[in-house]
Amino acid sequence: MEKLLKVVGSFAVIFVAIPWYGWVGSKLWNWFVVPLGARPLHVFQACGIALVASYFVVPSNLKRDDDKLGVALCKAMVWPLLALGFGALYHWLAA
Repeated sequence: MEKLLKVVGSFAVIFVAIPWYGWVGSKLWNWFVVPLGARPLHVFQACGIALVASYFVVPSNLKRDDDKLGVALCKAMVWPLLALGFGALYHWLAA
């Protein structure tokens, strides 16, 4: 039962994290790359780019100790939030 709960919880984290990464990625893209002449990026396109990038980029500090669902959820939510926060700051400073 505990193993099933971990699997279901992992899918729940993925289900929430992918759109979150996509939304943050589209915001950052539209703030910084579109002014250089690129086309705007939709959330779903940014989700696809994030998935492709994560497929090719493997974290070097991957540890098996971090298998806890809470740690994974925190990492999946906090990193994009920090990127969005710093991106918003730089976007505001550049305006």
